[in-house]
Amino acid sequence: MIFVVPRFSTLFETLGVPLPASTQTLVGISEVMRSYWWALAIAPAAALLAAIVFLRMPNAKRLCDTMTLKLPCVGSIAKGLITARIIYLLGVLMEGHVKVLEALQLVRRAAGNVHYAELVAKAQKHVEEGELLSLSFSDAHLISPCVHAAIQSGEQSGQLDRLLLSIAGFLDDENETTLRSLTSIIEPTILVIMGVLVGLIAISMFLPLFDLTSMTQGGV
Repeated sequence: MIFVVPRFSTLFETLGVPLPASTQTLVGISEVMRSYWWALAIAPAAALLAAIVFLRMPNAKRLCDTMTLKLPCVGSIAKGLITARIIYLLGVLMEGHVKVLEALQLVRRAAGNVHYAELVAKAQKHVEEGELLSLSFSDAHLISPCVHAAIQSGEQSGQLDRLLLSIAGFLDDENETTLRSLTSIIEPTILVIMGVLVGLIAISMFLPLFDLTSMTQGGV
């Protein structure tokens, strides 16, 4: 758009070729990019600064965390990764004979998501009141019912730490499979989109030359 298209534009002006609408649009975009290149250079820095300012605003992190969990496809992956992190950390700490309340406090700080941090804080409150830990992990919007059932089973059997590590290992394998499947879908999609864009640009640039050739052959 900055180096190649302008050369074609100069060629078209020299030849006096009538330009199709798609070529005119492409040349116009190229001229804007060349004229306002400084704005294109500043835009990423301005966007980054705006994002930093936004994240420092009250409730900005809650909004971002909520949107992340509700996004199609991305939300389910984020929930799986965060759940695996929480379960693994809790299992490691409990296996290391760290007190449950202290372990939950550390896990809450490492949750990385406001909603999951609140979930762990609720677990702290339940444990302090003498209730079961599994009661706090019954929220189906954040924790899979299978994970909740496994935690409940671990409490009943008295082997919660080992079961938590087993759950974390299972979740890690499941997340890895999901990410691989998503990557295998995204890669060819990106290639197709890039191919279509390159094809459209090439057609828009060569179409006037094809028209010129047809006009020349018709005149002959």
